[in-house]
Amino acid sequence: MKEKKYWSSLAQFNNDPQFLEKAHREFSSSPLQEEEGADGFSRRDFMKLMAASTALATTACFQKPQHKILPYVNQPEEVTFGVPNFYASTCGECGAGCGTLVKTREGRPIKLEGNPDHPVNKGGLCARGQASILGLYDPDRLRHPVSMIRGSFSNTATTWPEVDKKLVERLKSIKTGGGKVRLLTGTVNSPSTLKLIGEFLKGFAQGEHVVYDALSNEDIERAQELAHGVKVLPRYRFDQAEVVVSIDADFLGTWLSPVEFTKQFSKTRKLDRGQKKLSKLITFESVMTITGSNADERVAIRPEDGAAIALALAYELAMNMKVTTLPAETATVVAKYSPNEVASAIGFNAAVLKTTAKALWAARGKSLVVAGSPQSQTKNSLSLQLAVNLLNSILQNDGSTIDYKNSPSYQSRGSMSSVLNLIKDMNDGRVDVLFIYNTNPVYSLPKEMGFVEASRKVKELIVSFNDRIDETAGISDYVLPDNHTLERWGDAEPQKNVFSLIQPTIRPIYDTRSFQDSLLSLISSKYHDFHEYVQTHWRETLYKDYGIVTPFELFWESALRDGVFDGADKKGLRNIKSPARTFKGAALGNHPPKKDSTQNFSLALYPKVSLGDGRGANNAWLQELPDPITRATWDNYALVSVGAAKKLHLQDGDVVRIKTTGTATVELPALVQPGLHDQVIAIAFGYGREHTGSVGSGIGKNAYNLLRTAPAGTGTGTALPEVILSGFEATLTKTGTTAIIALTQEHHTMEGRPIVREASLEDYLRNPHSGNEEKEGLTTIWSGHEYKGYRWAMAIDLNSCTGCQACVIGCQSENNIPVVGKDGVNRGRVMHWIRIDRYYSGTPDNPSVVHQPMLCQHCENAPCETVCPVLATVHNDEGLNLQIYNRCVGTRYCANNCPYKVRRFNWFEYNYGGQTRYPINLSQNPEVTVRSRGVMEKCTFCLQRISEAKNNAKNMGTTVKDGDLKTACQQSCPADAISFGDINSSGSEVTRLAKDPRGYHVLDELNTRPSINYLTKIRNTENV
Repeated sequence: MKEKKYWSSLAQFNNDPQFLEKAHREFSSSPLQEEEGADGFSRRDFMKLMAASTALATTACFQKPQHKILPYVNQPEEVTFGVPNFYASTCGECGAGCGTLVKTREGRPIKLEGNPDHPVNKGGLCARGQASILGLYDPDRLRHPVSMIRGSFSNTATTWPEVDKKLVERLKSIKTGGGKVRLLTGTVNSPSTLKLIGEFLKGFAQGEHVVYDALSNEDIERAQELAHGVKVLPRYRFDQAEVVVSIDADFLGTWLSPVEFTKQFSKTRKLDRGQKKLSKLITFESVMTITGSNADERVAIRPEDGAAIALALAYELAMNMKVTTLPAETATVVAKYSPNEVASAIGFNAAVLKTTAKALWAARGKSLVVAGSPQSQTKNSLSLQLAVNLLNSILQNDGSTIDYKNSPSYQSRGSMSSVLNLIKDMNDGRVDVLFIYNTNPVYSLPKEMGFVEASRKVKELIVSFNDRIDETAGISDYVLPDNHTLERWGDAEPQKNVFSLIQPTIRPIYDTRSFQDSLLSLISSKYHDFHEYVQTHWRETLYKDYGIVTPFELFWESALRDGVFDGADKKGLRNIKSPARTFKGAALGNHPPKKDSTQNFSLALYPKVSLGDGRGANNAWLQELPDPITRATWDNYALVSVGAAKKLHLQDGDVVRIKTTGTATVELPALVQPGLHDQVIAIAFGYGREHTGSVGSGIGKNAYNLLRTAPAGTGTGTALPEVILSGFEATLTKTGTTAIIALTQEHHTMEGRPIVREASLEDYLRNPHSGNEEKEGLTTIWSGHEYKGYRWAMAIDLNSCTGCQACVIGCQSENNIPVVGKDGVNRGRVMHWIRIDRYYSGTPDNPSVVHQPMLCQHCENAPCETVCPVLATVHNDEGLNLQIYNRCVGTRYCANNCPYKVRRFNWFEYNYGGQTRYPINLSQNPEVTVRSRGVMEKCTFCLQRISEAKNNAKNMGTTVKDGDLKTACQQSCPADAISFGDINSSGSEVTRLAKDPRGYHVLDELNTRPSINYLTKIRNTENV
């Protein structure tokens, strides 16, 4: 007798060809498509399919599958069911090396937070760092080592013992023949890893470590060497600077160590404790960035004009401030850069240069000039860095706001010139073996550099240690997948004398192995694994070098528990100034700006706070994170100014073709950006990935291919190796087609409503209530709520908030907020519980910008509560506006009645940008309900954290104290702009801020009485 087969659900038929064929014949597509229909189904088709499904379900036999569960036989001592554990570690998302606290539940990491004890980030953590938790559970990671066919993406699974045996044999023969081995990596700031790399390469007669970063800061180090004789990347002290001038350095967004710099800078912008001084920020930039949007004065420039602006400031200081310490050859160059001529060529008022120089001179010793570039290297980049060094020397900033000795930075060590030398060596047949780790040169190097062609001349072996079949895997013979940072041991030294540890918080999910353990397997090592190697290195170096007197085991456990060992503090160097330096008079170049008579564009390439150099392209949280300025998601685009758009008759979404002086072209939709120079086109890096995973592949276009090479010596007065250049000419033409850009905000002004209130510092000092005039409110029939215990409230300081979006990802990770995808964004269905609104004011060519976090206001007189027919949204006795999901029937009356538009309707059971496979679901927080379709959701003030804090206090026989409880957005904020607590407690921070004269409620004239108190934005525009 033939055995009967039973089915358990309709999901079983999803991919059954016979069922799909019958369904297609039965339910042909209807021409009447409706918005609610998913995947192109009309409402009629949907109802037909539901009827057929019901019939199948009621006529077939039903048997649930049986699953076995395995309990803890021996429960680990450190695990208590339902109680999270935290482990100190280090973020590996970029070279900044921020300290992290990893929250785990039953051995599963679910949340990353900043380590408040780490001297680099002091508790803050950027959006990319927090989103890396999703990368741990990425189903597109490689699950085992593979053998590749070089030149293709064909691969065959192998095992670690098998691949180790083959590699050891091949390396042994190469070593015998004097093999030439190159190890190409991104920035490595791990002292233990660097030591291991040195030991590995020492076994070869011609071994070399090449460090390459897609976004390089090499010119800063080279300029330091030319100007001061020491090749170093300084540590910048924004917390010590009263005046900051930034030239294309987005230090609050993407440059070097943005969390650290935001934490420092925000301290100088606080006015909530009676401070009378506010730092001044002046920016000259070619792309509207987070830093520029927070500036007191911002000037739009072309990317190649930075050096001229810096030298014009030096001219003003030398000629009008009577600086007499300039070397003769330097003074000769500076004399050519009159502020009037420079400003005229670039197209702005020279008075800005003069007032900027005056402000810098008044704050000498307490000022800071920094310069970067939106792209890897800019035209005249070295000249710009030399000019900045000159300015800081004139202003006596070296050793004060610039630390080059006690704790210089190791956060960016990549060298573009070294990778050019590597390509030359490969072409010349001088490379037998190439290992590639933590970098993706096939994607991030422009095709015209010929890296792929050169790799074909590597004689014996190419091995990639990246965690997936990425673009570089196509040129490899083997891919040995690296562990995620949360799965391995390691250490980091992001700044000299600052050491932090990396410890695993979960066993490797797949059959992967850390790069360091792979190296150990290829050499005859006495170490069992890299954990033992790191521990031995710390015992033999740090423990001895820093004179630790406690037993090593106690020192090691303390470092593991704290996550960091601050050697600078141990040596008493943390707050000691470095010695002053003098400028050596190195060649500055001679490139005064000229007016462009051709009217061609200058191309500015820049990284976004979401994707950076592109390594996180397969992270759905980051793809859907709105850009702080454009508010766009899921794509890159060509930014053009308002003036250029009018001249070329461009509108948002018009596809344009951009062609540079080389052969590369790219077609992208245009997006009109206020505050952009009329001769600048700006495009973001990080997109155009061809091989990264189901989320990121095919999203946007690769801007790296637009970078150019130039002959040695171009743009400087010295003979330099070839470097990547940008800031070159580009042409723009309309293609006649259009594309949709997924924007989360399309209205950019407040239309006269006092949503954000602001004033100048001068007006504030005269009257602390300035800009904060009360509006006459509406009457109410509410009698009010009585709070006998806690009453939770929040305060947000708009003067501190930079708009970095860290809180958005922090909230998303904490509260299981789904991703809706590009199509969902276009339909207005973004699910973020907190958004950062961005508003423009002033003129389109030079607007002022404000950022405002907007979330559920938890109103006392909540408009949503009065219209819900099923009491799904109610007020509790602690001031929270609650959402009861199992009551909600999806009428959406509450969303229509909310003046703040902060309630989100869950249209579908959204997933993670197309990823539905195991183990992506393991990233969800078990403390928060996963909502289903058809319900309304919104910010809860992290109710689960409130409950946990109350339970902990109850167990201790006390009440929740101020500081015991932080919401996810507050905890993640690098600027410390958000405060949360019990407003009924007289000593709480939120109570103090509620009484601040800058405090106000958004749309208070509606008499909704929000529980969120905003503090006005104050701008230091005096003498600017």
